[in-house]
Amino acid sequence: MELSVQCPLGRVCILIPCTRDPDTMIVTDILPLTVLDVNRQTYKQLKLALSLNLRRQIFVAVCDDLPLRNRLAKGLVADLQADCGCGETQENGGGKTGKSQYPRLVSLELNLQDPNPVAQIEGWISRHPLPDRRSPLPVFQVLGLEKLTKASPAVQWSFLADLEASEGRLSDAGDRLFSCSILLWVSRPWGRTIAQSAPQFWHCRTGLFEFEGEPTPVAPSPEYSQTTIEASSVIPRLPQENTPPRQLLPLEQSRLETEGDYLPPKTPTPLVITPISLLSPPSPPSPPSPPSPPLPPKPPAKLVELVWGTVNAQIPGDVKAEVVPSAANTLPLKLLEQVEQLHHSGTSRGKLADAYLKLGSFYRDGLSKGNSGGQNGATVTPELLPQYLTLAILAYKEAIALMEKDAPEWGDLANDLGNCHWMRSRYQSQPEEKLPHLFKAVELYHQGLQHLDAEAQPAVWARIQNNLGAVYSELARYQDRQENLERSIGAYQQALNYRKGESGGDLRPYAATQNNLGTAYWNLAQHRDAVENLKQAVSAYSEALRHHSRSEQPLEYGMIQNNLGTAYWNLAQYEKPKDYLMLAIAAYQIALMYRTKQKLPTAHAATQNNLGTAYWHLANHSQSEPELRAEFLTEAIAAYDAAITLGETLSQQAGGLSSPQKILAFDLIAAHTNVGLAHYQLVTQTNAIPDATCRAQHLHAALDHYIQGATATQDQPERHQNAWAYIVQIVRTIYGEFGIEGQTRALSRVPGSLLSELMRRL
Repeated sequence: MELSVQCPLGRVCILIPCTRDPDTMIVTDILPLTVLDVNRQTYKQLKLALSLNLRRQIFVAVCDDLPLRNRLAKGLVADLQADCGCGETQENGGGKTGKSQYPRLVSLELNLQDPNPVAQIEGWISRHPLPDRRSPLPVFQVLGLEKLTKASPAVQWSFLADLEASEGRLSDAGDRLFSCSILLWVSRPWGRTIAQSAPQFWHCRTGLFEFEGEPTPVAPSPEYSQTTIEASSVIPRLPQENTPPRQLLPLEQSRLETEGDYLPPKTPTPLVITPISLLSPPSPPSPPSPPSPPLPPKPPAKLVELVWGTVNAQIPGDVKAEVVPSAANTLPLKLLEQVEQLHHSGTSRGKLADAYLKLGSFYRDGLSKGNSGGQNGATVTPELLPQYLTLAILAYKEAIALMEKDAPEWGDLANDLGNCHWMRSRYQSQPEEKLPHLFKAVELYHQGLQHLDAEAQPAVWARIQNNLGAVYSELARYQDRQENLERSIGAYQQALNYRKGESGGDLRPYAATQNNLGTAYWNLAQHRDAVENLKQAVSAYSEALRHHSRSEQPLEYGMIQNNLGTAYWNLAQYEKPKDYLMLAIAAYQIALMYRTKQKLPTAHAATQNNLGTAYWHLANHSQSEPELRAEFLTEAIAAYDAAITLGETLSQQAGGLSSPQKILAFDLIAAHTNVGLAHYQLVTQTNAIPDATCRAQHLHAALDHYIQGATATQDQPERHQNAWAYIVQIVRTIYGEFGIEGQTRALSRVPGSLLSELMRRL
């Protein structure tokens, strides 16, 4: 599950009694001092707590200032190492072992690939065995939690779940491996999040130490949603790109907007002959205009070669020998032949530009046909689509170089060529291959805007501004994130200035840009001014919904409702949690009315997963109202079950893909963990299930979901370890509720391949 909403965090340095060790400590705050004095005093208290060498302690240090945090952590290592007697000898079975090199404090940087601090500690201990079994284990300080803020929701939830599950091991007095103590360095927001989402771990903390300092911004995540690229009136509808799988609570974007069909050829300007008056004196000759650059003698060799290559690739191998002699009759070769003839004849630049424009439009048209068949029955396979894009780019590039800058079609053509570069970037796997195409798209959009009069051509102006905003959002995934998102927002706002009145009152483009603007604000909120930008996102999504027709655009309407729900859910992490979570739930429920499992099964499953998460968080905020808490947990279970059932069906229909994430827009394994936790909390944290049979059913359901997670993560060691922690926890709970007979029934549900491992862990 993702980060939960924040809850209050205690201010300064209060250590509470440890529930696992008889040793207790009291640390009290003193009269107000300067920040430096307060930090020094807090540091001394923290150092003292660590130097007492108590076992199984959980210390939490709060510091938002990363440079200060790093200095404090480094100082603790040096101070504790100096105090531990490293210059003295140790006894080892009656003999001297020499100087001890085993550290008193070990610093670990949280592994974001699988953020399980307890598993990292276990790995460190296995790599550095104790010199003597009687020697005390070191204290482990865990750094790097601030990076979780920009990690994916699945990674955030994995960390919180690992913390909650680790409490059992840390409290087990028989677990020799974890008799160590842990110092967790957190920022204030993450302290509040852990207190809310890992309450058992937080309750068992031994001490809380707060340092004063200025918050330090952290590096943002590269993960962004995608927005709309529109084609001008000269581009037909393009195929929708398959977006990569997204984690819990994804923000989805508008589909690719395209309009119109081919750009008609230029209409020849009629020749007008003006008679010369014999009585008037001759006019002085006008200065000669600069000569146009000479036409190249032939089309680019790469263009010719690629045209022939695509034609041959569309001819079956067993008949190619018979078909090739007549291949010149196919439309692309006819268009290429016309281009070559115009080059040889030295015709006007305008006619040659039109010929290149027709050739580029042929390949652009093939992009919308996909594998449904191209001209003359030729099949455009997915493998050929990148080549079609390259051919469209090459032909349009020649056309725009030949076209006069004051031609009315110049802005449209610049937009189309920019769109082709944007689409071509999608077929590149590495950022260094994507970026040149994205930069070129931005350049072309700006050139198109420079040659347009916004008042004279408002629709084209708005279309290019919308596309510019989308490409800036895409660029923000790879570099200058905040700056590019701000540029994206500015471009969308420019587009909106001209969109309300375009296309004869058709407000669908206006609504689509509002949706894109909302998504840009949502992305920016992940980096700065979260509340302000999230409220802007809510405003933009709400405006988009007011201009979408439920009956004419049901799929788009449902998508924007899903986006609105996600924005409300994010706002609930910062303020008015119950109010905003209820608004999120309402938006998700409306979205499900249009994102049905019959029409959009993948989107339906993703929204059901989002709904389950919102209900789960609302249950956490209703702990003082047990009946409501139980109701919300029940609703969360129902939504998660619907998402999981449909997700597994889609995975099976896809032919047994190795990973459901290849087709689903949410983390199916995380959903299993989430619904298992909801079942567990419904039994153990509410009084809504008094009947023993029903309690057993919920606990068995939780066990089944945890087993699904363990089975699906066997190739992910750290995540697999997390699933095992939940399985052990639920089996112990069943034993506590129903004794040995209940535990036996629970063990009978465990697959034989996992049973021996479970018995070992128990």
